[in-house]
Amino acid sequence: MSQRTSVGPLPSFNQIKEMLLAQLNHAPADEAASAFNASHQVNYDKVYDERIAGLFTSYAELYATLRDNDADAVKNALTRARIRTLAVTSFFIALEDDLIALLSRYDPSSPGAATRLCSHDQPA
Repeated sequence: MSQRTSVGPLPSFNQIKEMLLAQLNHAPADEAASAFNASHQVNYDKVYDERIAGLFTSYAELYATLRDNDADAVKNALTRARIRTLAVTSFFIALEDDLIALLSRYDPSSPGAATRLCSHDQPA
């Protein structure tokens, strides 16, 4: 059963990407090439699923090393969990950057327009 909001079904990450790319089509040519992190070549739903699965796997590995009380293995598992957490974080930061870019197009005086991260980190 799909979740719904007051305006309809919740969008997938790919639907969000397509909305962002549709806005990119309205950008001036010099801005269009680098304004967004969104890419037609990336399946955002698959990327999200893979990153979340990796995150939970890394925490399961961490739990196992803590249970075994192996300090070196715990350090390695902590590092892997941190990396997987950053991968999930970067996915959302890229989406946030695109939203800030859109906001700055509609409102150049918006606080985010001047402080956009410009990470250009495509969720891949």
